[in-house]
Amino acid sequence: MSALKQTQPSDQDDEEVEERAAILEFEAGYNRKDAEQEARQSHSQQSQPAQRFSAERFLAEDLPPKEAVIENLVYRRDQIALAGRRRHGKTGFQLGLAITLSLGLPEFLKYPIRRKCNVAGFFLEDDAREIQDRLKRMLRGCGHDSSALGNRFMVITRQDFMKARIPISISDTKFEKFVGDRFREHKPELAIFDNLAQMVQGDYSNSKVIHKLAQFSWNLTHKHNTAVLVSAHPKKRTNNQHASPTLRDDPEGFFEEVMGSSHFVNSFGSLWGLERDADSDETIFVGGVQRYLGQQSLTVLTKNDDDWFEVVDEPACNLKLACNTNSRKKAWKLLPDTPFSFTEGFDAVKTVMKSKSTFHYWLNNSLVRLNLVEVQSNDHYQKKV
Repeated sequence: MSALKQTQPSDQDDEEVEERAAILEFEAGYNRKDAEQEARQSHSQQSQPAQRFSAERFLAEDLPPKEAVIENLVYRRDQIALAGRRRHGKTGFQLGLAITLSLGLPEFLKYPIRRKCNVAGFFLEDDAREIQDRLKRMLRGCGHDSSALGNRFMVITRQDFMKARIPISISDTKFEKFVGDRFREHKPELAIFDNLAQMVQGDYSNSKVIHKLAQFSWNLTHKHNTAVLVSAHPKKRTNNQHASPTLRDDPEGFFEEVMGSSHFVNSFGSLWGLERDADSDETIFVGGVQRYLGQQSLTVLTKNDDDWFEVVDEPACNLKLACNTNSRKKAWKLLPDTPFSFTEGFDAVKTVMKSKSTFHYWLNNSLVRLNLVEVQSNDHYQKKV
């Protein structure tokens, strides 16, 4: 009964509606019935803004969860920027990511995968035959053929847009409609756009165009509950390549070099990077979910003959990557050499690593993933190096 009383209009409400109706009737030419209806609707909207946008209403709203597509790497509705210079492996990396999810392989670069997923790939730069040849080679390399994909990987190339006479541009409504239609048909959990240059027609420094791209991506993630990845190039290196920030030593500086103004990297919550070292033929990968989890990790990769990136299994190299800050170096020394539980491990390092969530991420996503610590059958951990 009390709830009913709260919804009934007060005398003051009636007076305000009557006054507004009179204004509409005599000044705006409304008939009496329409004036009262308009006045009552207007008053209702104006009198409840605090309730409509209250924290109580927001907390009670049934929002879709941030479900993991790849643990500690890709989550539903993520916006991911993948930065890498020309010939550093972006296209092969993205194809490997798409194939792995479509096949439902156990892991991608040792990040756990939960299940098979639908993936949409928009390859807007490379020749379609080049994509086809590489896709066949990579499928053979992991012991599968196209039938194993089960129509879960949708591949759209620039030729498809040319045939449909649709300009590749986020400013073109036909492009936006074409992409939206494909999303509704395929229902991807991850969509890949290769790359930024094509989507903005080379207008990197136009902040309004970059903002439109961010809104285009945001709309796709929220309408379709999918993660969106857009790849991009950093600026070209100078003749003195050592003057440019490297991904290994200065990830933040590396990402600030990405073409597309700072608005691009600031708008995307997850920043990934690939950088190949020509001397060692190794590739550094920085991956993380910086906005959602506040974490990122470095991994050293090599590419095999079938174009697949693989994690380098060298303890000394991986230990350096996993302990790349002073607090992590100290925490590694403080971890017990004998088997330890999660609680025992955290108690040992909490003087230098105060957050349990930070310790959990570092322990499982760096130490265990890079084979520096193993998980034993009794849920205890053991250093391996």
